Amino acid sequence: MQFNYQASTKRGKIKTGLIFAGSEFEAKKALEAKNLLVINIKPIKTSRLNFFIIKRAREMNPPAGGFISERALISKGLIPFIFPWRLQALDLLVLTKNLSILIKSGLTLVESLETIAEQSTGRLKRLISNISERVKTGVSLATVLEEQKCFPPLYVNLIRSGESSGTLEENLNYLLDQLDNDYQMKKKLGLMMVYPLIVLSLSFIVGLGMAIFVLPKIATVFVGLKVELPLPTRILLAIADLFKNYSWQIVSGIFLTIIAVSVVLKQSFIKPLTHRLILSLPVIGIISRDLNLARAFRTLGTLLKSGLTIDRGLEIASKVAPNYLYQKALSEITPQIIKGQPLAKELELKEKLFPKMATKSLGAAEKSGSLESTLFFLARFYEQEVEGRLKSLSTWIEVGLLLIIGLVVLTLAVSILLPIYQITGEISKV
Repeated sequence: MQFNYQASTKRGKIKTGLIFAGSEFEAKKALEAKNLLVINIKPIKTSRLNFFIIKRAREMNPPAGGFISERALISKGLIPFIFPWRLQALDLLVLTKNLSILIKSGLTLVESLETIAEQSTGRLKRLISNISERVKTGVSLATVLEEQKCFPPLYVNLIRSGESSGTLEENLNYLLDQLDNDYQMKKKLGLMMVYPLIVLSLSFIVGLGMAIFVLPKIATVFVGLKVELPLPTRILLAIADLFKNYSWQIVSGIFLTIIAVSVVLKQSFIKPLTHRLILSLPVIGIISRDLNLARAFRTLGTLLKSGLTIDRGLEIASKVAPNYLYQKALSEITPQIIKGQPLAKELELKEKLFPKMATKSLGAAEKSGSLESTLFFLARFYEQEVEGRLKSLSTWIEVGLLLIIGLVVLTLAVSILLPIYQITGEISKV
């Protein structure tokens, strides 16, 4: 076993590091034998353990009950823990695809993992090497993936189901379909919003540039004329004066506000409020609802197809639903499903989240024994609904942005030209 320790010397100097021992008692005895007073010692759980790091640490040949100081670990380029990280969607998709192809071609699981590790680079290479080393020792792939803390619950459970039932190759194909569908959906969402975001960003940058560099110069010209200016021009001059005196404070405030809002929105305590607000919005709320329904139905269908029970499927589906309210709803109905209640009947009680069309279809599917195919049908239906609404929303956003830009340009033109015409009229009278 491995333990992370914190101890003090007789002179009061604090030392930390890694120790190998058969038990916590033995670890404490080993530290005390080195005249160290143990302050804190705790086992490094396998789920938090970087197997590669521990393997390298063992190669430093510590004696039984021996320990390695933190300084020594750092000097060797090692640290006691691996910090959990989440694989990118594309990396996970490529990893699954390669693993599926290699296993289908006749290679063993370890050989497949080693081949993928050789073709990978950076942190992904180290991760797959760690997984391969652990699988070699006889640990199941699902257990190793769960230890790494960077694979989603859906992935781990489908692998576990495949290993226990001898259908790993089939379950990898199910995973591949699920991951590919999720990736394509995210890609479409991103592409549809690229143009509006570019236009909005450029408009913001141009407007900010004009407010900081152009408007103050125009303001100087108008102020020097010493004539009564029209209201639009006076408002423009006030804005120009504000940016002239506090430009960097305003810019810094805008960026700090964006960062602060982003950080707050990611906090778990605010999600019930924000997710409820999103669902209540006119158009975005419908898109969010359909997106959550598509994700939940496809995930549940994939899990049932792989051989998992419906209650276990609902438990996992509740964790992958993007919206907090859907996560809560699916978690709440799971105990009732375990008691034998029909899925459709329980979903009908959540009518604000699950439309009648979906619940009626699921009710009929449960009676006819075609629940899996109906879940996939509903998932495709809601995915198509999301795509259609996103296209419409993207078009309306583009039109709205063009109107806003046109309005801003018109306001600037009126504010600048009105005083010029006014001055020209005064001169012509003279």
